[in-house]
Amino acid sequence: MSSLLEQAVIDAAALKEAAIKNAENAVLEKYAPEVKKVLDQLLEAEEDLGLGLEEEPGEEEMGMAPEDPAPASTVADDLPPAYGEGEKLCPCPEEEEEVVMDLDGLLADLEAEAEAGGLGASEAPMDREEDMLADEPAPMEESSQVNELIDILEKLTVDVKPVPHGHVGGGTEAEIEEAELQALAREQDTEVQEENEQLRKAVEDLEETVAKLQATKSEMAEENVKYKKAVDYLSEKIEEVNLSNAKLVYVNKVLNSASLNERQKTKIVDALSSSQTIEEAKVIFDTLQSAVGSAKAAPKSLSEAINRPSKVLPRRKRQADTLEEQNVRRMRRLAGLE
Repeated sequence: MSSLLEQAVIDAAALKEAAIKNAENAVLEKYAPEVKKVLDQLLEAEEDLGLGLEEEPGEEEMGMAPEDPAPASTVADDLPPAYGEGEKLCPCPEEEEEVVMDLDGLLADLEAEAEAGGLGASEAPMDREEDMLADEPAPMEESSQVNELIDILEKLTVDVKPVPHGHVGGGTEAEIEEAELQALAREQDTEVQEENEQLRKAVEDLEETVAKLQATKSEMAEENVKYKKAVDYLSEKIEEVNLSNAKLVYVNKVLNSASLNERQKTKIVDALSSSQTIEEAKVIFDTLQSAVGSAKAAPKSLSEAINRPSKVLPRRKRQADTLEEQNVRRMRRLAGLE
């Protein structure tokens, strides 16, 4: 920030110097003909006065010599030519070209010449003085012109406007520098400093709150991982318990079934024990029960074969009925018992 302000101050100083030089050049170019005209009139008046004094008798005898007009010619030689008036000159002087003019010295020379012209006119004879005064400008007019020139220079020096830096839509160098200085001054303001301090404290509080929230978030993330592991473990255990309950239900149904023998029950129970899911146990139970129920029941074990009487017996030969048995059967038929 400091380097930027220093560069802006340097640019502003250079811009001011260039503007002052432009103003001086413009004033000199504009008023050079008038100043030259005034100086020519003064020189002509002095020459006329010198000629008049030389014609007066006794002037050389008294040791009086005409005044040396060298200073006026020197001032006239120092003035810049006026042939450049009306041409469009560059608003910014080149770095190689420097126009240096001592305005204070020029004004002092003009005033000195005006006073010298007044003294010469007082020493001349009265009859020639009227003619000289008719030709030369009055001292009041000369002083008014000098004052007017000074006022113009002061106005031009004060009213120098900043030159734009060339960016489209941008401000001038002076405006940018002024904005930077205003921003710097605003930062130095007590109220602004207090507001900035409050804002800094608020930012620090927010940063602390964000840090706490981030720490809480990390802790909650770790807890969520633990809870997820616990939920997964409990889900597996619940599935195992449900599978065991389903197996027990189907085993009880098989063992309590009267249509199955021991061998069939054992086979179904073994198949149910090897099942991995509830759906698999249900499918095994339904499939084996339907297959066993459709087949004809037959004794498979030795105990069942011993306990269950055989329905296939050898047929005995029928003996001839006696007369008494025949009568008994006839009576029973008559009685409706057979």
